[in-house]
Amino acid sequence: MKKVAGFLVVAVCAVAMVSGVVLAQSGGSNTTESSGSNNPPFPTLENPIKANSISQLVNDLVNIAFQIGSVIAVLAVIFVGFKFVLARGSEDKVKEAKNMFFWTVVGIAVLFGARVLAEVIQATVNNLKDF
Repeated sequence: MKKVAGFLVVAVCAVAMVSGVVLAQSGGSNTTESSGSNNPPFPTLENPIKANSISQLVNDLVNIAFQIGSVIAVLAVIFVGFKFVLARGSEDKVKEAKNMFFWTVVGIAVLFGARVLAEVIQATVNNLKDF
């Protein structure tokens, strides 16, 4: 059974790789076009990074990190809430939940502080460009 599953995985990967090569050679689509089109003779690659400058790239990365961190922060607060509920008055568990809540708040403060710091640095660099 393991051999069959391994063969299927290899077969699916091979089909995916071959179809990617075929579509790449045809310019990314499988439709036929007229010979009078203005398409270049070779397929072109589009830059997947939409940023035009380093500051815009850093800003995009900070935004992505902030979005992911915000989701993790919300989940951490919910988890700590469950820890408080499950403590049921036990001194050790309540102390552990309070400690987790403290460090969750510290993490949220670091997350917001990093975003503010990145925006301040970006604004300073943009102001220095004007001189």
